[in-house]
Amino acid sequence: MTTTKRADVQARQGWRSWLGGFFTSSVGLKWLMALTGIGLLLYVLVHMVGNLKIFLGVDPTTGEYQIDLYGEALRDLGGHLVPRTSILWLFRIGLIAMFGIHIYAAAELTARNLKARGRGRYDHKRNYEAVNYANRTMRWGGVIILLFL
Repeated sequence: MTTTKRADVQARQGWRSWLGGFFTSSVGLKWLMALTGIGLLLYVLVHMVGNLKIFLGVDPTTGEYQIDLYGEALRDLGGHLVPRTSILWLFRIGLIAMFGIHIYAAAELTARNLKARGRGRYDHKRNYEAVNYANRTMRWGGVIILLFL
């Protein structure tokens, strides 16, 4: 292959290879974890607000419970443009994908950390004053939420 042809191929593949290289790097995996973590947090908050509709009781205009109206509204997302519950299924698939990506990134980063560190411990003790309680217990919060779901 000549140099010009190789340069043309590399120019066409440059964006894809850069993006793939970024998301397989440690920094890219941390970005993926952050973005999927934000997405999962937003899901939990929206889900909580939706479930709080159970305390609103009966809608005076329709005579139905607010939580039932909310459930029907979720099923009818997209109106008449798409089949019933299809948008809801897209959200579910996206949620499962976010969980998978988040767990994969966490496992991969942990494996890389163990490989770089070796089997031994660090030579110095951890300075827990520099890290707050939420940071130290974050992994257990994720496991608890996963078990809850």
